[in-house]
Amino acid sequence: MSFKNRLLGEMGRLYMDRMPKGQRIAFMILKTKSVEDIVLLPATVEMQRRLLKAANRRKEIGLTYRVRYGKKWVSLVNAGMGAPSTEIFVTALAHAGAKNIIRADFCGSLRKEIEVGDIFLVKSAIPDDGISKYYTTPEMLYSDHVLLRVLEDKGKKITEKYDLKLHVGKIRSVDVLFAQTTELLQKWAIDNEALDMETSALYMISQKFGIKACSILVVSDAKLYEVDPFSSKNFPMNKLMDGVDRLVEILIDAIQTF
Repeated sequence: MSFKNRLLGEMGRLYMDRMPKGQRIAFMILKTKSVEDIVLLPATVEMQRRLLKAANRRKEIGLTYRVRYGKKWVSLVNAGMGAPSTEIFVTALAHAGAKNIIRADFCGSLRKEIEVGDIFLVKSAIPDDGISKYYTTPEMLYSDHVLLRVLEDKGKKITEKYDLKLHVGKIRSVDVLFAQTTELLQKWAIDNEALDMETSALYMISQKFGIKACSILVVSDAKLYEVDPFSSKNFPMNKLMDGVDRLVEILIDAIQTF
């Protein structure tokens, strides 16, 4: 080991030794020790890009952004895809001081009437991921009722204005994307309205740390009805992008009330 690396390693050790465990978790994952009370949590690069583009001001801090919408400052963190990544980032955010986490991203439909571009607000989530079972074994996880009510109220006004549909319902969080067979989709559709890969982990970890959490998502596909951006001809991309724009508008409007 070079002298430079030994010196940097020792300085890093001394710096980290001064931190309590929670701050250390936050700093090692987020590269910052604190975030705003409200955190927006996209999982995809596209949703992150659209949220940043809509901001009045933004500042990159470690792996987070401090973002202003109107008169309100929030943090924006891309937690990556899937339950394991969500567990890591939500735990770090809890230690960094997050009080409200809103997941803003995409989901798949399991109902004919829930179409690409619609907004889906997740009231409850069935954990079918590989993370939740290590914390507890609930059959159902729930969003925070205050966040849900605010997002639903703002969502109704904006979706009615643009003649879009807002759905409030139950999602199933799974650990599979490309191996979703017709048989699996039909099975899941019996008692679920939509699919994603992150909400159950978000609700589980938020519940553990006393954080208010809610997912608001744009429907990106309906594989059970052969509507898939990866394989379908004539996929309604315009409707999907319109849905993203409306989701961002709903979020900005809702944030101002907190």
